Amino acid sequence: MARKNRRQSDRKTAAAEPARAADVAFSIRNLPKVLHGHAEALIGALATALLAEWPEGEEFAEAEQAGAIGDVLIPPIYNEIATAKIAYLFKEKMGSGERIDLGKAKRTSGLLAHLTAYDFVLVFNWTAWKACTPIQRLALVDHELAHCGRGDDGQWTILHHEVEEFAGVVRRWGLWTSDLRMSWR
Repeated sequence: MARKNRRQSDRKTAAAEPARAADVAFSIRNLPKVLHGHAEALIGALATALLAEWPEGEEFAEAEQAGAIGDVLIPPIYNEIATAKIAYLFKEKMGSGERIDLGKAKRTSGLLAHLTAYDFVLVFNWTAWKACTPIQRLALVDHELAHCGRGDDGQWTILHHEVEEFAGVVRRWGLWTSDLRMSWR
């Protein structure tokens, strides 16, 4: 997880709001099969402290809850990035215009990689995160981790989506390309 500087460690955090049992104690049937043995660890990760208010004048803050979720998801799903050093950060708001970005995965390089020793930085929209259900938070971290990988040359790289299509086109025409059909197998 991202290193704390003095200002970050002094910031107010609150335990994840006393969540209703139905919100956090999700049923095992809601988890992908690969995570069935990790339900308790995921519930613990979702109970990790969450920033209660955005620190004035700061652009980024540590995303401890996202990092705790990532720590649980990586071993069973993303073993190929188990040795990657990943920073998890919040940004108060992300997106432009009407579009809201939920998260962004970035590979560090050059001076930033040298100074921080991180291979990837995952940045999450703090405002959107607070509105997400526990399952949506798990899915969002899973999605951003899916961008992290190794290229053909063995170097860390950002992986792109295997499938890209507009929802309206899929509604109208179904799985009309081989890429779309392959993604649903």
